[in-house]
Order: sequence, then structure tokens, then C-alpha cells
Amino acid sequence: MCFRFLRPVALLSLGLVSSLQAEHVWKNVAIKGGGFVPGIVFHPEVPGIVYARTDVGGIYRWNLAERSWTPLNDELRGQDNMAFLYGVLSLALDPQDARKVYIACGSYLQEEDWNPSGIFVSDSSGLIWKLKTIGPNVKFGGNTDGRNTAERLLVDPNNGSVLYMGTQTKGLFKSGNGGDRWSSLSLPGNSVTWIYADPESASNGEETPLLYAFSGNCDKSTNRFSDGKLYCSRDAGKSWQEIPGTPEGLIFHQAHVVNGVLYATLCDALGPNGISRGCLARLELSTGVWTTLPTPAGQGGFSGLAVDSHNPDHMVVGTLSRWYPHNEIYRTVDGGQTWQTLFDASEWDFDHTPYVEEKVPHWITDIELDPFDSNHAIFVTGYGIFETYNLSAVDSGGKVKWTFMCNGLEETVPLELVSPPEGAPLVSAIGDIDGFRHDDLFASPAGGYHKPSGGTSPSVDYAALKPEIMVRSHWNDKRGSCSTDGGRTWALFETAPNDAAPGYVAISADATSILFMSSPQDPQWMSEEAKAKLVNDDRPRYSTDFGKTWNVAEGLPQGNWHPVADPVLPHTFYVYCSKNGKVYRSDDGGAHFTVTKTLQKDGGKITAVPGREGHLFIPHWNCLYFSDNGGQSFSKLQGLDNIYEVAVGAPLNPGGDPTLYVWAKDHGSEGIYMSADYGKNWEQINNNYQHFGRINTMAADQNVPGRIYLGSGGRGIVVGDLPGGFYRWQQKHYNPIQRKEPLLSAHYADPDLNGYDNYMEYALATDLFPGQPPISNSVKTGTSLEDSFYVVQFNKIKAIDVQQYRLQGSSDGISWTTIPINPEWIEVSELDEKNESVIFTFPATTDTKGAQIVRVYIPLDERSL
Repeated sequence: MCFRFLRPVALLSLGLVSSLQAEHVWKNVAIKGGGFVPGIVFHPEVPGIVYARTDVGGIYRWNLAERSWTPLNDELRGQDNMAFLYGVLSLALDPQDARKVYIACGSYLQEEDWNPSGIFVSDSSGLIWKLKTIGPNVKFGGNTDGRNTAERLLVDPNNGSVLYMGTQTKGLFKSGNGGDRWSSLSLPGNSVTWIYADPESASNGEETPLLYAFSGNCDKSTNRFSDGKLYCSRDAGKSWQEIPGTPEGLIFHQAHVVNGVLYATLCDALGPNGISRGCLARLELSTGVWTTLPTPAGQGGFSGLAVDSHNPDHMVVGTLSRWYPHNEIYRTVDGGQTWQTLFDASEWDFDHTPYVEEKVPHWITDIELDPFDSNHAIFVTGYGIFETYNLSAVDSGGKVKWTFMCNGLEETVPLELVSPPEGAPLVSAIGDIDGFRHDDLFASPAGGYHKPSGGTSPSVDYAALKPEIMVRSHWNDKRGSCSTDGGRTWALFETAPNDAAPGYVAISADATSILFMSSPQDPQWMSEEAKAKLVNDDRPRYSTDFGKTWNVAEGLPQGNWHPVADPVLPHTFYVYCSKNGKVYRSDDGGAHFTVTKTLQKDGGKITAVPGREGHLFIPHWNCLYFSDNGGQSFSKLQGLDNIYEVAVGAPLNPGGDPTLYVWAKDHGSEGIYMSADYGKNWEQINNNYQHFGRINTMAADQNVPGRIYLGSGGRGIVVGDLPGGFYRWQQKHYNPIQRKEPLLSAHYADPDLNGYDNYMEYALATDLFPGQPPISNSVKTGTSLEDSFYVVQFNKIKAIDVQQYRLQGSSDGISWTTIPINPEWIEVSELDEKNESVIFTFPATTDTKGAQIVRVYIPLDERSL
């Protein structure tokens, strides 16, 4: 069968941006790690398959060949609060099918419509997901206390259709059909921290009858856990009996069953903080005899636990809340009678992540031994993952070598980004770990995080006329600091603006004045003395001597409103107050403000246009406000709705208008949009696979046309660039997903494809979220399969022989089959004297081998990049 096209008309012309030109390539700016990774899961039957779950950044799959993590939840949008599903409470793999992955997602426990929770099911190693719900009021707290305990989601080891989910406040649930429907079980208590099914109690294909679970009662309002007991069921969860002797007042954190013996770490609180005592215990399941193993004395308790399935006398355990002198990992080879201290006998590789060298491992809530290599161990921390391949070196007096295993795992929460016209292309303010100066976007900064450290940095800014001078706010007794070398080094303010919480900060264009805004504080938790002080303490303030002294900025309302300096006028600031809709302006360095205009309430952060006096943008739910006279008047730019963030960058066309970028909706379709003509026309530049959840902040590059930086709510900093011509695709009949990351490369190595590292990957399946548009339509688009086909278009490449193309198909994302190419599937058309457009069309017939995923490989020459 042959499908032919008319030759396309050239799509690119001077001064215009086509939809194909606007599509961006997206990558993470490298920090590596940065957030809490509560759990690691090895597949028990297939070597090299490892997944990591995070508390705010979704899950990742390990790519052994490239030694990097692949994020698997970037299709989550910010709209309808779907970004809350980036919180992952638990993760489970099917022991009998390496392609099947299940994750329990949701961030908080409030039983409200704004707070979604559900279980994602994948039959393709996390490439395609379907969302299942247990019930409207069953919520998962992936970012709450207790997220660090053992996996609460379980796949029956003998029957992959049977699932169990232990919730935090609603008890234990069971599904007999892969998660489509769930029923509540009669396990006592409302909170389950561990569940296990004994694979030896049934044959393959049968439902496993013998279950163990640790359950108690959790008060959702206080997160206090009580009445914890270990229970057993011998009828697949229909009835439960208490196993007596559970250590009193303690909670299961991690547990393993090896050769009929249960090993568990227990603590007196859910954690990861607030632990004051704990223990390591073992239970002979056949006799019911408990034994508390001797462990090294010290503050706090124990959480992370690994038991060697080949030799249970070999165990590794980690402390929790042992803040003094520091947390530790211990190892035993005699069943817990004696222990070796590992950290004192370790070497650490920080070459590729300098910021980690200054951190001490904490929140060691999970430790895993590779089921195929007992020398290979992984442990988690509050800022990432460490790995070793020579764990036993300590037995002979050697050093255990740990590397920071976080290539590709980006789990920070950027709060503000700036891209100065000189110096580093990007400087960030980030929650928990201060922020960074990035001279190289794809290397973790050599200088580490900003110092002096304040933990969370809400804001950062540079002086437009002197961009080497910067200011940032942060949690520190001085509340902020200044830099005179573009963010390489920082000096604290000599005095704090106030004692209130730090908020947004701005510096005037000529660096002569700093404006500081404070976050509002909740008086219900304050003493009467503190309440009285608050009236004056959190008013906006300004400094004209780099933070030596501070004065109240008159005329501004109290609150965490975002100030911005005019990039041309040296003493001018603007503030938009979303509470009252008023725009304020100061022309005396922040000393006095007056109202210039009243707009609609509830808008977003005000943004100034670099190099243009008085040009301002304010995003709003039904328009983009624009002023070209310093806030005296505003016009409404229409065409998009629900505009949340705005950024302004270098012109796409030399001498043209600056490029605008917004996070917004277009008739309800959320995305990142770009305009090359100052808001007259907009093009969406992300795709259905790449939304990155909630966008906290945006910045556009002042020197690289088309480059935009996104600060996400848990997936770190993402940079988007105009492609060089390779990443092009076009929909025909339906819309495939464009993947930028490889799958398990260790599994698809093909000697026939040597030299073909460049490929595009398309998912052809359906049903991402109920009630939302599918990621692609059905394969069958006509009256028969013969009427259905896929279309991929590559622009700006040199025509090559048809036989140099390669096409592969896969039904699971792991095993790949080469598909013979019919020369008539390829059409070449000339775009200009140097470049050409190649349209690659292939039918959805038996020729595609029933593929749900396809890869198109094309060799590139020097003109293709």
C-alpha cells in the first residue's frame, strides 16, 4: 500500500514564525538531585531495572547504559491541580512482568476536590500511564509525614491482577483486576505502613493467601500514629489476626522477609523528622518469637534497611534523626551481633556535583541491595541518592566508594530565576538549597549553591544597568545578601530589613536601591507581643546602602507582592498588588509609592521588558495586561486565557520585538506559549508529554533567541530551545507524543543500527487522564487499519538515500523489532537552496508489528544540527 502527499509549500519566511519552528526541545538544567527520594525499588527478577520515587518530583527509571535517570511523569499539567500527582507515596513492580509499574500518587491528605490522588498503571515501563482511583475521599500524602516508610502498594507475586494498597488514613484496599476497581478490607486500623505477600504460599497464577501487614491509627489533623500492630491473613485479606509481641509504641518503617524470618526497623514516629527512639527487630514467622537485635547506641532511631536475600546474616541499616554527631549507615555480616560503621570507611565522589560535598547524609529512610549483586548498594537522602559497587571492601580494611547517583534526577523547587544580559546565563533562587549560578547549563555548578546559605531563597534579581550586581532574599537572620560578581559570591546584609519572613526582592537599574517585601505571617500562632510587633515589622522596606540600613517604603500595602525595577530608569520601581488590583510606582528608589492604575484583582507577578523604559506585563486569568508608559495605562492583549506566568527574552528576528513567553491556557489547553510579535500571535512550544507540572517561575534568555527557562514545582529547572531542525513532527489524523528521552537502552542495542543514535520516539496509545484529551487517538482512524497511518516530518535536513532510514516498533518499550521500510513511505521536498523537508509516512498495518511505540532513526550530517 502507498500513501502519497502533495509537495508542501515552504513553511519558513522572513519575519514569520511557523508552528513547526516554534516547537522547542526541552532539557533539564543540571543540578542533580536536590530533593527527598523516599524509596528505591529493584525489580526482583530482571537485572538492571531500578525505579526511584520522589516526594514532589514523580518517579524515575534508571537507564543503566547511560547511567542516568529518566523522568516518567512530565505529562502532568498544572491545571486542575494535576501537578499534585507528582507526589509519590508508593511504588510497586510486578515480579512476573517487568513492563508493569504501579505508583500511588498524591501530595496531601485533605479530602477536597482540589487535591487529586490516584494510582497510575503502566504496561510499558512507565512510558504510558492510565490513572485509576480508589475512591473520591481516598487521598495519598506523597509529601506528608510517613512518606518515608516501606512500600504500601503491593502486586501479588503469584497473580499480577491482584493489588493491595495501604493508605495513610483509610485502611487497606484490594483490587482483583489490575486497579480498575477496589474494595476495602477488614484490617484493623486506618493507616498501613507495610504489606507483604508470601510467594511460597501459592502457585503461579493463584491468588496468594498468606499476607502480613503493619497497621495502626493515624490522626490526620496531627499526623500522630498510635496502636501499631502486626497482622496476618491466611485468606488473601478476608480476615486478619494480630501477631502478638510487636515492640510497644513503635511503627514499622522498613521490613523484609527472608527464609521465613521478618526483619524490620521501627521508630516512635512516622518521620522523616521527630524520631526519638527506634530499634531493629526480627520475627520468626513460624514460631512468633520476636528478638530485638543489638544496634549501635545513639540519638534517634533506625529506618533504612537492606537484608541480603542470598545471605540474611548480611544486613545494612541506616539511622534516622541522629543529628549528633551525624546520621550513619551500619553493616553486619553476622546477623546483627556486631556492626561496622560505613561512613568512616568511605570515599565520596563529588566531582560532578560539588554542592553535595558540603552536605551530610540525612533522612536515610531506604537502603537497597541489588538482588543480583550484594556488593551493589543504594541509599537515599533528603537531597538525592548514593550508590556503591564495592560494599564489602570494608571487610578487608578498604574504602567503600560512594557516588552521587543523580544524573537526570532533578528534584528541586525553583522559586525565582533570572537570566542577566552579561555573565552567567542563569541564576536561580531555590527552596531548601538556596540556588545556583549556572555558567554551564548542563553541569552541576562548580561553585556549589549560594553562600552564605539561608536554606530557602524565595527571590533573586539583578541591576539592569549593572547586571554583575545582584540581590537575593533568603532564610537567614539577615534575610538577604548582595553579590557584586554576578552571583559567584554573596555578602549578607549588614542588618535585616525586619524579623518577618523573607519574600520578594528587587534592585534598581543602577544598583543604588534595594526594595524588600516580606511574606505575610499567620498571627494565630503568635504571642500577643509578636502580634503587636508584626503590625510594623513586615511592612515593605528599602535600602540605599546595600543593606546596612533600612527604611519603610511609604505607600505600599503589606504583603508578599512582587516588585520589579524599571530596566532603564535608574530609580523607578513598580509593584502590582493582586489583593486590590492596584499598580504602584516609585521614582525615588522605593522611598514613596503612588497608585498609577487599578486593574482586576488576582493577577500574577509584574514583569518589566529589558531595555524598554516603562514597558510592563501583568498576567491575568482572562488577558495579558500591557503598559508602555510605566503603569499609567494598560491595554489587554487577548488570545489566551488563564495566564499564570510571563517572561521576556531576546528577539527571534534581529532588530525585532523582544520575544514573549507565557504559561497559560488557550481555550482551556494548558501549555507554554511564545510570541515573536509582542503578543499579537502565539504558538505553543511544548507538547503533551512535556508539561512539568506547576510552573513557579519563568525567565527568558537575553542573548539566545528562543531560549526559555522554567522553574517547576518539583522537577527542577527546565530549559527550552529552538531546535536545529531535527526535532520536527506534524500530526496527521492524530497526534503522537514526541519523546526526547531514550527508554532502557541496555535492552534495545541492535547491531544493525550502529551509528544511528538520533531518533524520534512516538507513543501510539490512549487514555492518559479521565476527562482530559487523550495523548493520541486510536490507531484505527478509518474504516479499517488500511485507512490509518502515521506521519513524521523532518525539516532542515539534507536528503539522503531511503535505505539509510531505520524504523523500529515495540509493544512494551523494552523489546524492539526492526520494521522493513517501503521506499514509497518517504517524500522529500525542497525548502530552500540548502535544506529540505522529509515527510516519513508509514501505515498502521501488520507491517508495524502491532507496535504501541515506534522509533524513527535518521542519520544526520553537519547541516542537520
